[in-house]
This record gives sequence, C-alpha cells and structure tokens, in this order.
Amino acid sequence: MPPLNWTELRSFSDDYASYGPPESVGGGWVLRRLYQGPEAPTLAIVSSDGTEWQPMRLPDGFRVADIASDADIGVDLSGKQWVAFGQDISDSESDPREVEGLVERVWHSDDRGLSWTETSVNVAHLIDPSVPYVTQTWQLLEAISWDEQVVAVVQCTAEFDIDALLADRGMYPAGMRLVWVKPSDEHITLQFTEDRPPASDLEREHEGTWVELTPSYRDLGLSDEQQQCLRKRKQKVQMVFVGDGVITEPHAEFEATAFDITGVADHEGIVLVCEGGATTLLRSRDGRSWSDTVVDDGATRVRRGGYRRSRRTVRGDGSIWTATSVDEGVRIDCLSPRDGRQTSCLLRGMGEISSLSAAAPGVAVAVSPGRDAADSDSDVPAGRVTKGDYELRFNEPSGGLTLWDVANDMPIHVSDAGQAALDEPPDGVRWGVVDGTYGLVFSDIHSGQDLVVFTRADVGHVYEEHRRLRHLGESDNNGPRDIQIGWSPDGVEWDWQLAATAFGFDAEAEAVVRLAVGSDFVLARVHDFGPVAASAPVPSEATASEGIFEWVDLRQRWFIARVP
Repeated sequence: MPPLNWTELRSFSDDYASYGPPESVGGGWVLRRLYQGPEAPTLAIVSSDGTEWQPMRLPDGFRVADIASDADIGVDLSGKQWVAFGQDISDSESDPREVEGLVERVWHSDDRGLSWTETSVNVAHLIDPSVPYVTQTWQLLEAISWDEQVVAVVQCTAEFDIDALLADRGMYPAGMRLVWVKPSDEHITLQFTEDRPPASDLEREHEGTWVELTPSYRDLGLSDEQQQCLRKRKQKVQMVFVGDGVITEPHAEFEATAFDITGVADHEGIVLVCEGGATTLLRSRDGRSWSDTVVDDGATRVRRGGYRRSRRTVRGDGSIWTATSVDEGVRIDCLSPRDGRQTSCLLRGMGEISSLSAAAPGVAVAVSPGRDAADSDSDVPAGRVTKGDYELRFNEPSGGLTLWDVANDMPIHVSDAGQAALDEPPDGVRWGVVDGTYGLVFSDIHSGQDLVVFTRADVGHVYEEHRRLRHLGESDNNGPRDIQIGWSPDGVEWDWQLAATAFGFDAEAEAVVRLAVGSDFVLARVHDFGPVAASAPVPSEATASEGIFEWVDLRQRWFIARVP
C-alpha cells in the first residue's frame, strides 16, 4: 500500500486562522469551528475538498452543547438530513438550569444548512415528579442523522437531595458541610466536615473536625420510593429517541452511566457507543428493537497503579472507530451496525493517542511511543509512613500498597492495586471518620476492630515528593516524541510515516498533529514547537541548572494528502 503523499497548503487562507483544528463530520465534509465562549454562538466553516472553505450556517443561537471549547461540535452531515445539537443561547430563559426538561436542542436541515427546523424531544420522568426531595435532570449526549430521521440519546438523572432533607429535619450539623454519603440496607452513613476555607495553602481538604451520623431510614421518615432513590443516590438512564419532527416517546431505555456517547447510522441500522465506567454498545436494525452489549468493562484501560489510560472515539461514515491505550500498545477497534464489534489491530509499542479521524475512505491516527512497562510504576508514589505500631508502605509490592505491623514485623494488608486500593479500598480498609478525624482506616479483617487511621496530612509528603520527582522526570523527557502518522483503508493494513519526515519539521522539536479524513483526502494541521531557555524556572522551586525549558509555538502549518 503506497504511503500518503503530503502537500503543504502554503496558500491556506489567514481569514480563518483563529478557527480550530479540522474535524470529520460525515458525508465527506471536514469542519473547523470557532468557540467564542459560553455566551456566544459557535461559528463554523466546512470543506468538501480540504482546500476551499465556506461558512456553514448553523441554527440561530447554536452553541456547542458542552461549555468546554474542545467538546465535540455536535454536528452530523452524513445523512440526507443534516443534524446539529447544542444549546440555544438566544433563548429568552435567563437560566437554562431552571427549565423543566431538556436544555439542549436538536435541529435538522434538508437543504444542506440553508434552513434549520427544530426536532422536539419530549423527555420522560424516571420517578414521579411529586415525590419529595427527588430532582430530575436531562442531558442530550448525542444526535445523529439516520436517512430522513433523527436519532437522539438523552441521559436522565434522578438524584435524591439529601442536603435539603437533613435541613428540613433539623439534622444538619451547624457549621458543617456534607461530603460523603453511603446508604446501606437499614441506615445511611453521613460524613460532615467544617464548612470553612483552609487555614493555609498547606491544609488539605480532609483536615479539620469531622462528624459522622448513621440515621435509619425510619429516623428520616422516608417512603419506600424515596429509600430506593436514596440507595441509588444518582440513577442514570439512557433514553433513545428515533423519529422526525416531534419525538414523543423513547424507543429504548438502558440503565447505564455515560459521560459521552458516539453514534452512527446507515442502511444497516444504528450503533451507539456509550462511554462510562464501562463501554456499552447499543444496536438496532429498525430503530425500535434494541440490544445492549458491554464490549469493554474498563479493565483494559487501567494501568498498574490504577490510573486510567487514554481513549478516543470518533464517528466515521457507517462505522465508529475507537483507539484505546492498553498495556501492549494502542488498540484500534471498528464498530458498525452490521457486525457489532470487530477488533481491527494492535499497534504495539505505541501509547499516546494524539489524533484519530475516520470517514468512508478509511481511518487516520497520530500516535507516539508509550512508556515501557518498567516505567508504568512511576504513577504510584514510593515511600513509607509510620504511625504508632504500623507502617504504610507505598509501591510495595511494585505498584501496590502494604500495611506493615512494625512490632511483629509482618504484613497486615497487602494490595497490588496501588492507587486503585485507595479509590476503592478492599475488605478491612475504608475511608472513614475516627475520633473526629477523616482518613484511610485499616481494620482487623477478623474482629473488625480499627487498627490505625492514616490522614491526608500523614501521607501528604509522600505525594508531594512524588509530584516533584515526576515533574523533574517530565522535564528531562520534554524532547521529541517521534509521532507516527498511520493510515488504513480498513483498520487492518496500515502505512506508517514519521511525522517529522512527513511534514518536514525539526526532529528535535515538539509537535502537535491533528488529522481529519474527508471524501478522498486527509487534512493535517501541524503545530511545531521549539525549546527556548525559560526566563524563570518552572515550577518556582526548580532551578535553571535542572534544565527547565519553556516551549514556544513557532508556527501553524497545513498539509493535505489524497487517499491512495
């Protein structure tokens, strides 16, 4: 397979220099947008050939659904109807959070954006709205085009307002704030800390006086429905709507937490990838009958030490592509309505995913080598903290955590999960309050008696030293990352190029590459940087002798390659 032949676009217009990197939005179109802040509409330009650009008329008042400027644009140009979703900042409502129903809006256009019509999505309640202390909110996570119809996915969240309940019952401790809630079968554990700012920059959030209450549901006077909601605390359901014009009822509901959903639809049906703690695949051939399959429980995305790896998910014409950093490298998967999940390949030795884009011609990716396995333990601090008759040993075993009985010279608790052991403690370990102090409590697994509690203040110096050493290590490794540009028509056969060679920048420079696949081309925006000695050390405690440099943006360049 011949490599991509890149040509620099030297005559690239400066009129849109402030617009962002290219994005594939379906139908062979590539889009660039200008995010102007949370109170201003989003501007966009589109191109069908990668060289000629034209303003795209978005719905009046349209703004990216997520406030973050790097959020997905929420535009799908792949079907007969173009679809856009976001927030209408021209709405007369003073505060969208006070709106009962869906804040985000969905529009469709059957004349390539010349005019837009709103698609009304009538959301449903998870719980009877008359139930006291239960609040319900709705968020539109995805909207795509399916022939002449629109597919919209709404996440409905029902949450029990425990703060309001405690205040009404006169059970909220004065001068305290609620920071932790843990329901059980018969009662609920509530932890409060002082409601005041830290006394100094060195004081941690969890220092100060703590109070723990364990009222029963009977004490709180809760109905069965309220108890059920409180036990779940936050109940999240994904509602899938399919239709045109006014969509009145969800065609499917799935209990799952999702922070992002990416969908694609063609004549074979619809596929939705829900990204949460796990990755769930929702599929339908007709838009009415749906199936759900967990395709990734999240375990493959966790390194030793409990830190999550990077992942990117993009929509292609007829398929969804994911790039996931795993232990062996970067795994590329293709998901489609036709064959569900298809593991395409594993890019061994790669670890960092800079860019991923896909369209009908194929998929393009920019990746760089990951750290080797021996270096993965650097995410776990190393050190020992002694308190009374016990010693907490970080990174012992490698990447793990051990509580040591000093008097008897023997281990009490051993975990190889590192940071994960702190996030989700195993049996005999919990985050709790003992004698008004919050910390990591170790108990005898047989008697249940508390042995020792390590507060944030006890272990804070271990993490401070870890951050300092890690910063120095990152400073030593600020050199080039050898970014590789990959191209594949099917995700199986790949051609690879070194970015520095393909785009002609200094191999000693740092670079950022963003790719977008169009109808028959791949577009690349390249930012290359150069090392310049910093005028002031970074961070402040570093010294110039430690070789600290600041990286200065030298130029922005654009390249295009026709698909071979």
